[in-house]
Amino acid sequence: MLSFRHSILPIVLLIAFFSESAVAQVIHGVDYSDRTHLNETFDLTQTDEVGQRFASEHLTHEDKVTGFEVTSLTTARYSNSTFYQTHPSWTPDERYIVFRSNRLGSGHAYAVSLEDFEIVQVTGGDDGNNLHLGWETNVAYHFRGNQLIELDLGTLLADSENGSVGDPSTYDRVVTDLPEDLNPSGDFALDADEDRLFFISRHDQELSTFYMVDLESGDLQKLLEVPFWANHLQANRWVSGEMVYSWEARGDSPQRIWMLTVDENGEAETRPVYEEDDYEWVTHEVFMGPDHVIFAITRS
Repeated sequence: MLSFRHSILPIVLLIAFFSESAVAQVIHGVDYSDRTHLNETFDLTQTDEVGQRFASEHLTHEDKVTGFEVTSLTTARYSNSTFYQTHPSWTPDERYIVFRSNRLGSGHAYAVSLEDFEIVQVTGGDDGNNLHLGWETNVAYHFRGNQLIELDLGTLLADSENGSVGDPSTYDRVVTDLPEDLNPSGDFALDADEDRLFFISRHDQELSTFYMVDLESGDLQKLLEVPFWANHLQANRWVSGEMVYSWEARGDSPQRIWMLTVDENGEAETRPVYEEDDYEWVTHEVFMGPDHVIFAITRS
C-alpha cells in the first residue's frame, strides 16, 4: 500500500490494491465484496476510451497508529501504482494525481481528481502508462513506438470535466520521429526548463547511449555512451542540464549513482556522484533540492 502526504493539501493519499480474497470492499456504505452489485463498480467497465470518467472509489478511515484521516483513492480490484519516486505524479495545478493501473488488462494511465475523487482515463490503445508529467506545464510526455508524443493533459482533463472529449489524436503532438534503430528504454528525464527531454537507448548489457530531444524543433542529438546498463534517469527539478542516473546491474553494481550534465550547446559530461567502497550497496537515489541527492546505503 502506497501513501502520500502532500506539502500543500492536508491529506494523506493512498492508492490501494485489493485481491479477490481481500477484506470487504465497501463504497459509500455498500459492501461489494460478494460482487452482487458489480454493475455499480469500476470492475465491469472494460471500454478503452481516453477521457472517460468513473465515479469516485475513495474511502476514508482513521489510521489507528497516527490518528490521521486516510483517504484511499482507488478500491477496485486492480493493481494501481504511482510513477517511480523520481518522477512527478501530481499535475502542476495540484488538482489531479496521475497513476498506473491494469484495469483494461494492459497498463494505462489514469488521473484521480483531488476535488471529487472521480477517475479519468488518460492513455489508451498501445500507449501504455510510462508518462513524464510537466513540471510547470500541464502536459505529459511518452513514447509511442519510436515517436515522442506530447499529450495536452490539461485540455484533456478539462474536456473530460465538461463532457466534451474529442478524438484522442486532438490532444497529441508528435515531437519527433526517432530512427528505427533506437530503443528508448527505462525512465526518461524532462529538463527543468521544459525545453529538452533526455532518454537512454540500451544496446546490450554493456552499452547505453544518452540522447537529447529539443521539444520545440524535434531535433535529436546523441550525447554520450557509457559501457554499462544505464537506468533510472531523472532530471534535477530545479537546475537545467543536470541529471542523475544509475548503473543498473540487477543487484549491486560497482558504482551505482552517476551525474550527467549537459550545457546549452549539448556538450555532455558524466561522473560518479558518490564513490562507493566495495562493502557498500547504494540504491534509491533521488534529488531532494537543487543541490542535494539523497540515497540509501547498505553496508556489509
